[in-house]
Amino acid sequence: SQTSGELWLGANDDGFSDNAGILTLQITVQGSSNNTSSSCPGLPLPIVIIGQRARVTQGTSNRVRSAASIGAQQITQISPGTEFTIVDGPVCADSYRWWKINLSNGTVGWTADGNEQERWIEPAS
Repeated sequence: SQTSGELWLGANDDGFSDNAGILTLQITVQGSSNNTSSSCPGLPLPIVIIGQRARVTQGTSNRVRSAASIGAQQITQISPGTEFTIVDGPVCADSYRWWKINLSNGTVGWTADGNEQERWIEPAS
């Protein structure tokens, strides 16, 4: 999904005023309409983007859930090295940054990309 908005600024010689020198800035944010900030508090910046192939990093399996929440139903687990496509996100929830993914078998769900200390997913190449 996509969210758009407009920011209106007005200025003249003596500072800001209501109707002088209108500037329109169109802002478009891609991703889920929920909390779409790619910078989740306490987490490192993301290293994947929508449309990219990614994989689970070495270590433990990642859970895939029905929604971007630790309370959502677990659909499956994906093993280290498993590749998938990022189809939506990010969503910041429950102290994690979640990405909607599509597995090669057609399973679609949400997985977290890591925590403060480690990344659980990375670009596939």
